[in-house]
Amino acid sequence: MSKERYNNLEKKKMEDKLIKNRNTIPQLVSVTLKNEDETDEQIIERQEKFLRLPEDVKDKLASHKTGEKIFKIGQNFGLDLQKTASIARMVRNYYFGEVKKEDFVKVLAKETGINENDAGKIVEIVLRTIIDDKSLGVNVSIIELKLEDALKKFPEIGEQIISRVSLKGGGFSDMLRPTIRNWIKDYYQEMGTGKHDLMQRGDYLYHSKNTKGVSEVERQKLMTIIKSLEDGTLLKIDEQQKEIVFDAYKESQKVDIKSSFKDNFHKKPLFNFLQKKEITLVEEEKKEEDRKNSKSGMEKINKKIQEEATVSSGYFLQKKENKPQEVIKRQMEVKKIEIDKVEAPKKNVVFNQMETMNNNENKIQKKQKDEEKESPYIIKPLSMESNKKRRSDFDISSNVIDLRK
Repeated sequence: MSKERYNNLEKKKMEDKLIKNRNTIPQLVSVTLKNEDETDEQIIERQEKFLRLPEDVKDKLASHKTGEKIFKIGQNFGLDLQKTASIARMVRNYYFGEVKKEDFVKVLAKETGINENDAGKIVEIVLRTIIDDKSLGVNVSIIELKLEDALKKFPEIGEQIISRVSLKGGGFSDMLRPTIRNWIKDYYQEMGTGKHDLMQRGDYLYHSKNTKGVSEVERQKLMTIIKSLEDGTLLKIDEQQKEIVFDAYKESQKVDIKSSFKDNFHKKPLFNFLQKKEITLVEEEKKEEDRKNSKSGMEKINKKIQEEATVSSGYFLQKKENKPQEVIKRQMEVKKIEIDKVEAPKKNVVFNQMETMNNNENKIQKKQKDEEKESPYIIKPLSMESNKKRRSDFDISSNVIDLRK
């Protein structure tokens, strides 16, 4: 099997898994019957309702075990994923207080189009295996590991997709899957090896060629990966699914899970007011670092030296590095203008003098030519015929006088 075919199969497998989760896990299923019809406002509203639930209920609604049970129920009754999503939506709406148990059959029959007899059988299984099952509220498969250790223990994590946009490779037309492994390669290609400070990380997250097109949710995921990569922070790993679980319960990250799958299928960005409301981890880390540095003047000096050293490396603050050159260039231009103002009058005087001399010389030459034309005393050379004639006129032999007469 060729490498390209293998990558395509892996990509298809991952996409199928995302679609399956989005239609079977109660927390991720859309409010509308079709996933693409759900608006950003509806996503925000259902996520806020989810965050207000008790922790054990949140674990149950976000559990892959719950999703697997719902998926098997749908398969047993011949339901496609869109109709299976109605079962997951019904379970979530029950915990939201929007539907009662006694209304389950009617709601399910209406949304799926199945008869009430089959709907009743499905409801009976849901009540017994999901709603009344207290074990689903405890997720025992989550462990915490550094990214480096997680990749060694679960190599599949490297193929986990964390953004909807593909990565641009080194070639003109190379496009790479947005997996954790490829994002790490891109990070080191852009930033170089070694440890990087917060400003360098922030520059990569917001200004590199591949991160400009990611959503705020995807940027936070990438930020979490980089922080574990650089600082060794622990990540939550689902041992059964062999993937990183991005925490959606912290206030600063509360949009992670609710829109992570939305972003994989839709290109509509979240509203600006949501982005303003969220405080990114980079900003929090910068504030924390500023608070630490404010304790000592020496620490401030060290930070300044570090920033200047970073600038001199010529990577992410080239504008600062170019400023002295621009200032020198402007100073030279101003100096040139001042010199021109002083030298211009002198140049004009010399030019006028030279022009006057040239005019006088031209006048003298013209006058000499005119005089040569008008003077009768100017001896001009004669032609040969004229010379012969003059000699004949004055020939002595023909005009001799005989004095004897």
